[in-house]
Amino acid sequence: MSHVRLALCRRHELTAAQLAEIAAYAAGCNRDPAQHIGYVGQTPEEVTGELGELDGDAVVAVARDGGRLCGLLAAEWDVDLRRT
Repeated sequence: MSHVRLALCRRHELTAAQLAEIAAYAAGCNRDPAQHIGYVGQTPEEVTGELGELDGDAVVAVARDGGRLCGLLAAEWDVDLRRT
C-alpha cells in the first residue's frame, strides 16, 4: 500500500516555505537529465522566478510520501492558444 498523497493548491495559495521547498525539489530534479522538469530552470532561484510568473490561479499538484516531497506537477494553460 502506498503512503503517497497528492495535494492540489493554486499557485497564489502557496506559502513562501512551500514555494521554497517546491523550487528546491524541481531544481534538484533538473540537475539530473533523467528527471528534468522542462522550462523552470536549474537553481531554486530560477524555479521560484518561473513559478512566480504563473497565473495566480494555476494549479500545482504536490505528491508526498509521508512528509517528504516526492512528486510535482504544475501547468499553465492558455485558453486563447489552446495549449498548456
